[in-house]
Amino acid sequence: MAEKLDAPTSSSTDTGSGPRGAADGVTPKAIIKNVDMSEEMQQESVDIASSALEKYNIEKDIAAQIKKEFDRKHGPTWHVVVGKNFGSYVTHATEVHVRKYSKQRSILVRETPELYKRITEPYIANFPPSRTQWVTEILSGRAEQNKILFSSPEFVILPDMKWDLHTVGSLYLVAIVRDPSLRSLRDLRGDLEAESPETKKRKIDASIPAPGSEEPSAESTPARIHPLGHIGLLKTIRFEAYRVAAEKWGIKPGGLRMWIHYQPSYYHFHVHIVNAEYEGAGMGMAVGQAHLLEDVISLLENSPRIFETITLTYGLGEQHGLYAPMTAAQGEW
Repeated sequence: MAEKLDAPTSSSTDTGSGPRGAADGVTPKAIIKNVDMSEEMQQESVDIASSALEKYNIEKDIAAQIKKEFDRKHGPTWHVVVGKNFGSYVTHATEVHVRKYSKQRSILVRETPELYKRITEPYIANFPPSRTQWVTEILSGRAEQNKILFSSPEFVILPDMKWDLHTVGSLYLVAIVRDPSLRSLRDLRGDLEAESPETKKRKIDASIPAPGSEEPSAESTPARIHPLGHIGLLKTIRFEAYRVAAEKWGIKPGGLRMWIHYQPSYYHFHVHIVNAEYEGAGMGMAVGQAHLLEDVISLLENSPRIFETITLTYGLGEQHGLYAPMTAAQGEW
């Protein structure tokens, strides 16, 4: 029985009695429960889901039908989950996002600098490049260029996949840094001299073209390092986010909430930019996962190597790749 439909837009649709109910003479229906899309799109979601429930009894078929309709009407960026089955996906709706939005047990873990070096950093280093291919496509100018709101040699700003592009109250943007050596909160330093040898090596490696590769185009030239280091980069992201939000949607100073996730869904540094009145991000705004951009800047200004030396406490779902090793390591406190 299909009990829940999830899409990475953060909308959640309860399918009532589902296909089994239809077999028992009960008309299957879909009800919107948690959503950050326009009213028109909400009703469309209900209609599409209800139609799929009337036609199919198998979860996988229901998911495929819903995805097909959304792809047809809104472009191929949707990933639909029915129970534990899901249809095919494209662009940035990856398996990581599916696991992230699936119901699962979670625990809080303490990551010391030593545990980061021994467990987390190797995990990040072995993160499959395919998981961030959609980021590469955007930064190289091969995908979603019509959605770019701001672009510089250091970062781009564009709408997050969770936003419907219309409802200002749920405004959700993302700033993606071009520098591939900057992967997570742990890589941030307050000045360039404080960068670790590993980070410097990654920057050098990233700037060297692969053997036999073509001459880089203007869109794919190596990312420029901000002249004021990571603090300057973060402040520039903050400035441009407010400028774009003010010009396009009339957002005033103090009207944006910006944060950095740790652990993030993907290890290519990015900043979440959301309407300050929006409360629909759920666990994405949870203490221990979301670190306010303002606080991060202040911490770096006070202690340039803070994120290299601090112990971070955060939540991990049981489907996260770090769950097993980090859970086992908690006995080492």
